[in-house]
Amino acid sequence: MRRHRRVGDISQQDLQQLLQEARDWLDTESGRQLLLAEGQALEQAMQRCFGRHLVQFGLHRELLPGADCGIACCWRADQLDSNADLLIEEGAWPFEPHSLDVLVLHHALDFTLAPHAVLREAALMVRPGGHLLLFGFNPWSLWGGAHLIGRGWLGEAGFIAPARLADWLALLGFGVEKPLSGCYRPPLRSARWLERLQWMERRGQRQALPCGGFYLLQARRQMPGINADPVRRPLFRRLDVPALTAGSRRHSGRQSLYRSPY
Repeated sequence: MRRHRRVGDISQQDLQQLLQEARDWLDTESGRQLLLAEGQALEQAMQRCFGRHLVQFGLHRELLPGADCGIACCWRADQLDSNADLLIEEGAWPFEPHSLDVLVLHHALDFTLAPHAVLREAALMVRPGGHLLLFGFNPWSLWGGAHLIGRGWLGEAGFIAPARLADWLALLGFGVEKPLSGCYRPPLRSARWLERLQWMERRGQRQALPCGGFYLLQARRQMPGINADPVRRPLFRRLDVPALTAGSRRHSGRQSLYRSPY
């Protein structure tokens, strides 16, 4: 058996191939089940979020279902996909500090060479009182077991423990709520076996067990002495975002944010 490489042990080019492989996997039955469960968890978490600006960055090529609940302007940012709303470089995001109301990191820390740096950059973008919602693959799950013996993206993704990530967030000034979890069945290829093991999903959801294949950490930026609803500042750093061109595809309500809406 080959020795597994972890995300921190590979090159940037290898990482991009790993991310593309994981994105292709999302079209499998297990991948579709993952996105369905994560969309439901995000919709639940979004009930506590409010504001105008939401950005999603990470694994999925599209906005997760529930990402736009109650939020006027939502974008998907990406490093590789030219069809994304915003094409960005990791560690050089085009937003002003403390300008985003909600930032969704969809397994972004599972597919990066520098998870600490990405988390610090993401935390800086969230306004006081704003929310950082982080999806991760759970090492303490059947998916974690598959990670230990698996090949390809599943064997090499980050799988950062939620308790460890909660410690990082606390150091960055965020209060963390109890994680949401889902996908209690192993990531099998067979739709037939996934159907047979549906009882595992029902039991895990009914008892809110913490051993699902993914977790969603809900973190709120806490800055004592600073108003949680400050005067609005510009969203984008000057000159960092190209002008909107004719024919560009944007989600409803987003075009105005490429001009100053203030």
